[in-house]
Amino acid sequence: MRTLTKFAGTCVLAMSVVTTVNAGAFSQLVVFGDSLSDPGNAAAMTTPSGGQPFFPPSPPYAYRFSNGPTAAEYLAQSYGVTVNLGWPTAMTTSNNFAVGGALNSNGNYNFTVDSPTGLTNYPTVANTGIAQQIAQYKENSTPVADQTLFLLWGGPNDIFLGLATRPGDMSNVISGALTAMAYNIQTLVGLGAEHILVPGMPDLGKTPAALEAGPDAPALMSQISAGYNLGLTDLLDTLDNLLADTLLYRFDTAAFLNQVTANPAAYGFTNITEACPTAVWSTDPECTGYLYFDNVHPSTAGHRLLAGQFAAAAPAPETYALMLLGLAVIGWSSSRRRHHYGQMGVSRLTQVPNGT
Repeated sequence: MRTLTKFAGTCVLAMSVVTTVNAGAFSQLVVFGDSLSDPGNAAAMTTPSGGQPFFPPSPPYAYRFSNGPTAAEYLAQSYGVTVNLGWPTAMTTSNNFAVGGALNSNGNYNFTVDSPTGLTNYPTVANTGIAQQIAQYKENSTPVADQTLFLLWGGPNDIFLGLATRPGDMSNVISGALTAMAYNIQTLVGLGAEHILVPGMPDLGKTPAALEAGPDAPALMSQISAGYNLGLTDLLDTLDNLLADTLLYRFDTAAFLNQVTANPAAYGFTNITEACPTAVWSTDPECTGYLYFDNVHPSTAGHRLLAGQFAAAAPAPETYALMLLGLAVIGWSSSRRRHHYGQMGVSRLTQVPNGT
């Protein structure tokens, strides 16, 4: 964080050197994750013939765990990428494999605890964790295009399962979740991924679920979320030094959403502590002013806001190349500075502190 801040002005100056060149966006987006990124995979796996989705029930949900598109879908839209489901049957065109309840490993939290009751009647949901999503992608994918961004976002369901089954062992729960995430990143690199965006976990202590759970719950959930996010930062630091040909982009989801909750009006919200009530949703499907649609998931307005932050956190390949070119120009006049830039981890240059 200090390194990025120290050289922020230099980076801006460097970019100004090459402003006459047009930068290109990512041409493809491939997504792995949980309910925060699921565009309808869980719904597709739990919809009986001629019926409505069981998980999540739609309506009131919009086949996602929100009242409209997720951040991943808005991000894809910004790149001009059509979203194609990865479940229950993947195709070569499938590019979003996220499933509600997914763990960082192979399993699914909601299926494991049978929530909602009856979900275990849909066994295809059982093994839809992020590691299994990547396996599903691997079996059906074509060679990775140069300008492909992989979005890898998970963690909360590992925490929820740990609290439900191993509440006294949360340190090991977090460690296991991070080990699984490291495996996922390395698997993608082995498949040819050159650009991977790994957002941190939201601050679960700020969700309506935590606020409603009692006076001690918010602080506890915030502490657990921070523990995971600190571990993820350390993990990405380590991988930065090991993966020479892959750019790891980061985004501090918790810090940004905490910024939103500190000044909601600046972001168009009037309610940041409660789920959008049915009475509001039934007459205003957009849930205008609400940050959360239910007790843990953002409204589609919240997702739209996050998508813009994700796009800023992962500059397009040509944009990043221009930034490096600009740094080279600046570095030409100072051998000491040139050496310092050459030693900086890639994700440190592209990280957006506090979501800005």
